[in-house]
Formats: sequence, C-alpha cells, structure tokens
Amino acid sequence: MTTLLCRIELNKQEGVLITVDNEADSIVHTIVLNDKSITTTSKGSSQTSTMIQTPDSISLSCKDFKLEADNISCHANQKTSHTSGGDFAISSDANFDASAVNDASLGANNVNVSGTTLIKAEGGMIKLQ
Repeated sequence: MTTLLCRIELNKQEGVLITVDNEADSIVHTIVLNDKSITTTSKGSSQTSTMIQTPDSISLSCKDFKLEADNISCHANQKTSHTSGGDFAISSDANFDASAVNDASLGANNVNVSGTTLIKAEGGMIKLQ
C-alpha cells in the first residue's frame, strides 16, 4: 500500500487546510475551509478537478462528470440552461415527454422526425412550408 503524506493546518486568518499527498501516484487532494468558501481539489499529474462551495453557489470543474441515482429531480426557480461544445443527446429507455406552458421551438440546419409506428401532430392550426 502507498504511504500517504497527510497534513491538517489550522490558521486563524487562512482557515483550515487538509492535504492528502500520494507522491507515488502524483495525486494531491486538498480541502480548504475559510471564511468565504469550501474548496475541494483533486490534482493528478495531468488533470485537476475542483469544487467550490459558497453560501449561494456550488461550482464544479472537471474533465468527466458522472451522476448516477435511481431518481434525479432538478428544479430551478428561474432559468435552466444546458449547453454543449460538441454533440448533445437526450434519451430514455421508456417514454420521453417535453412540454412548455407557452411556446416551444426546435431549430437546426436539418430536422428529422421519425416514428416506427405513428407520427401525430395536433393543433388549432398546423402550418407546413
């Protein structure tokens, strides 16, 4: 088993610093607790992930983010935004529903809609151009 260098520093001005250093694998984990935030960092030889928590926000920065649970529920009182610098996929092994109280739009250079059994469109007025 790898020997770890573990350190806890207490400082009245800087806060608390907890460090676990795995020199054999070039990995350093740190937790910094101060008067403004909690910062957790995991630094390897080529990648670093960071989580910063303040009283009003949580920020994550990493190469690969995975979330797994039986149920996931997200709620925003204002706005939700999902953006991808590459491909973006949404899929379900069961039903898929999307709805809006007001308008809904879908736009792209090309739009393909397919259904193996039925495609159904309903509305007070349907406009095809």
